[in-house]
Amino acid sequence: MFKKNFSTIVAGILVLASVLGVVYAYFNVRDIVPEGDVAATAPRIFVSETEYDWGEIPESSPVTKDIVVRNDGKSDLEIGAILTSCACTTFEFFVGDSVREIPVVLSPKEEGVLHIVFDPAVMDSSGEVRRAVRIESNDPTQPFVVINLDAYVQ
Repeated sequence: MFKKNFSTIVAGILVLASVLGVVYAYFNVRDIVPEGDVAATAPRIFVSETEYDWGEIPESSPVTKDIVVRNDGKSDLEIGAILTSCACTTFEFFVGDSVREIPVVLSPKEEGVLHIVFDPAVMDSSGEVRRAVRIESNDPTQPFVVINLDAYVQ
């Protein structure tokens, strides 16, 4: 009983911290959006998906999702942080065949793959769950991207 309540409290605190970070970044975006020609030469983050649903999954089996992250801009894209909403969601960032540590820099047109793993057994998850992965970068028009991940844990 204590383990389940503790896990719920920890998960709630992590989700709240993520939401507060999103709100903080939202209100500070207006201070960093470039004007005129600067936007044309800035880095620009592209993420292949921002919503994914694994559907029904067993609690005992981790599931994965690969998301392409590309620099569609004209200068280096610096990915400064990748944060997950829960300890049950982890990731590795690949450029080519190599796992890269964060922070990582992508040159113009270079891409990487964000390999996400959701293990419902880590937090004793059941029923409908939503997890999030937040990518923070130096893209002046989109300093962060949130990827929402859904599942129904049996």
